[in-house]
Amino acid sequence: FIDLHVHAREDASHTQDYKETFETAGQAAINGGVVAFVDMPNNPIPPIDDKSYEIKSELTKKSGVPILLYAAIAKDSKPLNKKVPYKVFMGQSIGHLFFTSYESLEETLKNYKGECISFHCEDPKILEEFKDAPTHESKRPKEAEISAVDVALQLIEKYNLTGKICHCSTLEGIEKIKKAKSQ
Repeated sequence: FIDLHVHAREDASHTQDYKETFETAGQAAINGGVVAFVDMPNNPIPPIDDKSYEIKSELTKKSGVPILLYAAIAKDSKPLNKKVPYKVFMGQSIGHLFFTSYESLEETLKNYKGECISFHCEDPKILEEFKDAPTHESKRPKEAEISAVDVALQLIEKYNLTGKICHCSTLEGIEKIKKAKSQ
């Protein structure tokens, strides 16, 4: 089994090593029958350029299983010099890797034509509108995902991206993805 979406905690800051390191993540993988995994870039020091990606890659060598790292897309970032997968947080999530508008997201994604990008789909304006709601669920209404899935699918087509939608939790979002795949 290969786990394609893991949020391991280790990065160059080592501030979250108490939660997990690549060594312990590898041990957990082996104990669960996982022979490799793909790590997402939402860390205090995310891999957003060649140097930070290589530093984090070096840390993965402690794992007992192979690890593929996603690079993060940040405002005004550019693709790395080698072929890697990317993750983009369309709206505010964990940390500082997010976009506050679809315009700034598209301005950055213009640089990533033809790349492999996974989208964390949440509409930044809807998140802002509901930020003071009393529960996590009400802060993230389903409309935030549905709207962002529409935008992600448009950007995937417009910029010839190999696109993936992460954490899709609404029937409407899944139906939109199925329709896009059929086309």
